[in-house]
Amino acid sequence: MLRTIILSLLALTVCFSAQAQLIVAKECAVKEGDITAYRLNDNEPIVIDGDTIPFALVRVGLAEPNVVFDSKWVLKQEFKDNEYWVYFMDGVKSVAIKSQRYAPLHYRFPEALKAKTTYIMTIHRPDAAKYKGKIHITSNVPDADVYVDGSKVSDGTPFTYTGEAGMHQVELRADGYDPQTRQVEAPMGQENSVVINLYTSGSLNVDGIGYGFVPVGVAQFTMGSNLNYYTKPIRTVNLRSFAVGSDMVSVELWNKVMGTEKPGSGEPVVEVSYDEVMDFISMLNQMTGREYRLPSEAEWEYIARNAGKLGVSNIGKAMEWCGDWFGKYSASDTTNPRGPENGILRVVRGGTEYRDNDPVYRDITYRWRKKTDDATSKIGFRLVEDL
Repeated sequence: MLRTIILSLLALTVCFSAQAQLIVAKECAVKEGDITAYRLNDNEPIVIDGDTIPFALVRVGLAEPNVVFDSKWVLKQEFKDNEYWVYFMDGVKSVAIKSQRYAPLHYRFPEALKAKTTYIMTIHRPDAAKYKGKIHITSNVPDADVYVDGSKVSDGTPFTYTGEAGMHQVELRADGYDPQTRQVEAPMGQENSVVINLYTSGSLNVDGIGYGFVPVGVAQFTMGSNLNYYTKPIRTVNLRSFAVGSDMVSVELWNKVMGTEKPGSGEPVVEVSYDEVMDFISMLNQMTGREYRLPSEAEWEYIARNAGKLGVSNIGKAMEWCGDWFGKYSASDTTNPRGPENGILRVVRGGTEYRDNDPVYRDITYRWRKKTDDATSKIGFRLVEDL
């Protein structure tokens, strides 16, 4: 008797699931400006029986596993980050979308698919409300417009977006600033936070990840102190004009240039050695055709003394690599000083590694030194560029 009841309940469950059907939330449309399909056709062609088959790429946002796009015109499909990449032959007009939990969805494309073209569409589960997630978005520009997956969702920050769980493209735009984009996950039933800062137009921008600079004119200042042996002698230093990063290099910019996945949103990248920083700068300069570098010790001290006036942020939030070898100051090296010509240790300035937080170590003239392959959670860096 019990077995009969269980089987009946299972049958009802299967019947109920079969009644439900996936829902098209966003019709299939060309993703303007996306050359993914064009590039894949040229670089990763699909060859069948010796023939190269031109294809269209349809990127389907669907957080449902084990879905099959059933058509004899489907060349292959891939699933990554809650998105299906489906490769269709040229001219396809329809497809059956099948899953284990729902009735098949027979979908007719608004127009026949064209080879070498990228399309996007979104499909929801019928019980999509159970699969929502949130993204809390903040920025240094409160009146920035917020776009999620290409649609404007807010005209200011902070803002909390609620949508289907999974990866979303978040973009911020504001007049006078370069737009910034991030791929951010809305975790199922939870909230994720992201900081997306904007930088003035013309600043460094690598695939949507920006970095702002502050111009510093020709400067003269008193460098050094009587704090200890290595901060003497006090002397007048002259600097040529340069531009300095308004903040330390972020985790996002590091990951974009280096192809890594260090965690952190809107935070300065740390635990990077001097040698790794040199690799980063070399790759960045190749990407941009510019000549970014680390600040000299003299430039860093001038910036630290005038951070508020210049609009430079996070001085002292972490220690920062400088470009100089560590050594005793030269009383005669007063014009664009760059320190000793060679050495063993590189200069690190700002902050402290000691837990006692002795104010001596937080004095802006205090000098640290590190081996070039050392990397700690206390050390990051910022960029400068000659003007």
